[in-house]
Amino acid sequence: MLAGGTISRAEAGRLTGAEAIYLFMEQPFPGTFGFRTSAETAAPAGPGLDPMSLILEGARRHDEYQQAKAFVADGVRFEPAGIPAVRPEDEQDGKFASEVWDRAAAGKPANECELEMKTDPYRVRRLYAYWVESRALRPRV
Repeated sequence: MLAGGTISRAEAGRLTGAEAIYLFMEQPFPGTFGFRTSAETAAPAGPGLDPMSLILEGARRHDEYQQAKAFVADGVRFEPAGIPAVRPEDEQDGKFASEVWDRAAAGKPANECELEMKTDPYRVRRLYAYWVESRALRPRV
């Protein structure tokens, strides 16, 4: 929902806010959308999201998601390679990274893990790619 030049609400499946918008940008699909007016005049629950910031960050995530997806293809199962798995410096959520690692180490493909985690796909896929690149994960044979 747009209100006063900011995005006051966005939803996509289980995701809300910025993550919902990033989902649409990271995994675009053909379709249609529409804008409608609303009599809703209640103030947003929190501060609105800046559309330009979302567009710029979403475009960056889209590009990096496509690179990570080329590096870690759908359906590929991985296993730990014996090298400690660390998270990228800019991934602040250790619990989230640990949950993704547990799935990756158990052989769950990245695309399946993306569906299970309550976040946009970019965050999951980039962890897989980071761990493959750092040789903490290797494809199962």
